Amino acid sequence: MFTKYFLYYLALIFQIFLPHKLSSNDKLAVTYASFDSNGFDNYRKVLGQYKSFGFERISLVPTYHHEHFNQIIYQHTPSIDTIKACLRYLISSKIKVIYKPHIDPVRYMPNYDIFSSENSSWRVNVTWRGFFDFDPIASNYYEIVVLPVLRALKDIYEDLYKIVQYPAVRFELGAELMNSLIRYGDKWGEVTKLARKFINENHLDDFIRLSHNFSHHIQIEEDYVLRMRPVEKEWLRELIKSLDEISISQYMDLSIFTPRKVISDESLADSVAKAILFYHQRFRKLILKEYLQLENWSSIPVHIGEFGIGVGGLKHPNYWEGREIDKKGQEIGFLGFLKALDNFKKIPGEKGLNATIWTIGPAYDIFGLFYPSSLNESVVKFIKEYLRN
Repeated sequence: MFTKYFLYYLALIFQIFLPHKLSSNDKLAVTYASFDSNGFDNYRKVLGQYKSFGFERISLVPTYHHEHFNQIIYQHTPSIDTIKACLRYLISSKIKVIYKPHIDPVRYMPNYDIFSSENSSWRVNVTWRGFFDFDPIASNYYEIVVLPVLRALKDIYEDLYKIVQYPAVRFELGAELMNSLIRYGDKWGEVTKLARKFINENHLDDFIRLSHNFSHHIQIEEDYVLRMRPVEKEWLRELIKSLDEISISQYMDLSIFTPRKVISDESLADSVAKAILFYHQRFRKLILKEYLQLENWSSIPVHIGEFGIGVGGLKHPNYWEGREIDKKGQEIGFLGFLKALDNFKKIPGEKGLNATIWTIGPAYDIFGLFYPSSLNESVVKFIKEYLRN
């Protein structure tokens, strides 16, 4: 008993008297993803590098795969013990965690050959998870993807949180699953209810916040709301109401406000910042308020779940293959992105917004940790300066 209270007060003293590096800035997160079962084995080194850059928030992204209708494959996903170790390392280091499982096309699964596959379904050759139309209940999504991690977080909470409070984990229950959300929004609501029930029963309300990461297509009417029947809009409305917060992968056209006469990189970056704010506010007013008729449309926490500039430059930042990286475009894009984050701080209702940099794949690995030729030193400099301020 003495030891328990001694540790408790010792922890309080450290929290009060020792300054935490960069405690004033947690607006920016960076992604650490795994595409194979051993993808997180080197987590201490990779996460240590991100911490050394100054990041106080990390998006942890394990990957599952989808080959047949209502089937989730996890043979190439890190074990729950490894995921738990990553989470414990981050949480105990007071790094804020965004946990975001991805369901990837099977064509990207290690050693999968689509030409020798026995499967003739379109799912084998699809290039993006948003096209999947699986039912999360029929596919046991909650049991395979969500519940094991909730149990791991419960164990971490019981080990750590009762002595010292740690930052809450944002749990993205789904990521960019456009067609599945449109067709089975009610079933995603059931997944959310199951997760909420576990959280409530285990008194984890202050430790886990439920969210959903929408693809940028939710901002494009013809890709989302105009395809939805009234009942599907109702499902989506109820889903959003049941969540603590939401996020959007921001890959919209960032060139819409490019001035006819570009005077400087700074002015071009200002136009990018203007575009990011425009899309964010338009989403609130057009999608949340008008189409979904959410009464709290202006106060729902909406984060930028992903941001990056791929080979498509400012106009098509979500393109990841087909041409060389436009590194100058990346510089302008990220300079504008960081300006936008500063501007969000001044907008009522957006002060709690945070944004995640997508750094996975050769088109997006701006730090050059996995693809050295993708290193963009200017962008890295901008980010480090931002994190120091």
